Amino acid sequence: MNRNTLLSLILAICLIPDFAQAQQPASLGYFITDLKGEPLTNKNSRITEGSPFFSEEWLKGKVLTNDGKSFENLSLRVNLLENQVHFLSDQQAEMTMKEDLRYVYLTDVTKGYNYFFARLGSSCAQSPKSWFQVLDTGNVWLLKLDSRSVTEIKSYGSAGAEEKIAISVRYYLLRGSDCQVVKSVQEAYTFLANLKPGFAEKPAGKSSPRKLEEDLKTLVGSYNQR
Repeated sequence: MNRNTLLSLILAICLIPDFAQAQQPASLGYFITDLKGEPLTNKNSRITEGSPFFSEEWLKGKVLTNDGKSFENLSLRVNLLENQVHFLSDQQAEMTMKEDLRYVYLTDVTKGYNYFFARLGSSCAQSPKSWFQVLDTGNVWLLKLDSRSVTEIKSYGSAGAEEKIAISVRYYLLRGSDCQVVKSVQEAYTFLANLKPGFAEKPAGKSSPRKLEEDLKTLVGSYNQR
């Protein structure tokens, strides 16, 4: 994330009404008591390919609940398969959060990356529990929905079944209550140019699947900075 995009993200977060009303961050001990997390059962033991988590590594982060409470300095993992957030207790036990969360912020200290996740209710025609990764903010938000599903595979003569996790990614542009899925940079440009004609030159050619996300971030970032 470049400096301008990061500044836009910070500014947008500051303008979200819920943050203005949020309580001061609670201590880790209070967080665990208040959150009423549940111990995790090891039901992912049969997974042989893929992962339910945004990151297998525990990342430092904070969360904001629907009622405006903020908790920070946590060790977190976002489970995109079950749309849950896991945390480590004081005893280093893995727990699932039971609070109604609205935002999750993660920091990968080693790589120097920050990640922002939001639950948007039914704005983008998904489950209210879906976690959208916010890639850019401003007048238009660029969202990424990483959906994960399990396929069960049972080999002939095997005593048990194995599980494979598949990933499906979609990108969305959100402006107010208007949310549109975009499959190409050209579609994103058309959406944005209807709002602000001439904000940038029309992209030429198609982005490769590997480059699509970066090209969308560049385009939406350009729109939000003008």
